[in-house]
Amino acid sequence: MINVAVLAMMFLALQLTLGISERGNTYMTDLREQQFQLLALDEIASEMVLLLEISIYRQESKHVALLLSKSEDLQFAFSNFRDVALRLNMVDDLSFATEAEPTVYALRNDVVRCVSLIRKEQYDEAARHFDRVIKLRMAPIERFVESSRYAKDLQIATEQEHLDQTLTAIRIGVVTTCFLLVALV
Repeated sequence: MINVAVLAMMFLALQLTLGISERGNTYMTDLREQQFQLLALDEIASEMVLLLEISIYRQESKHVALLLSKSEDLQFAFSNFRDVALRLNMVDDLSFATEAEPTVYALRNDVVRCVSLIRKEQYDEAARHFDRVIKLRMAPIERFVESSRYAKDLQIATEQEHLDQTLTAIRIGVVTTCFLLVALV
């Protein structure tokens, strides 16, 4: 009778451990995806600024298609970041996304305007628009990305530690219970 109880206890503990582990790993994957989107936002924004500077100050229009593509990539990375924050109900990230969405949208429009000026070879006007508008729109996005990257790294480390501790506690509890049941036999 006790052997059946030991086996049942081990089976239940295994199911519990696997369930917690799977949910924890899914959550960790979502956090890492959001961290990746932050890195993508940072990289895309930097590349976009560099391409704008090259296009304006070298007076070249050969990067126009790539600039427009980077603008779309920025919007896509931001949307992915927001979607993960919404799915995980991350209040701070949702708050930023809500605040930043108009800025990201306006930035896309400003990049299109700058590209249009570059295509018309109005480089002085493009430079003014870049310095007065685009750089100002980029600043809050860059500040958020920088602070969020640190916070996301810390959150991932904390969640991984919590998951590991929970699984260890369950395993210890199962082994202890099994030993006690076997000792009673």
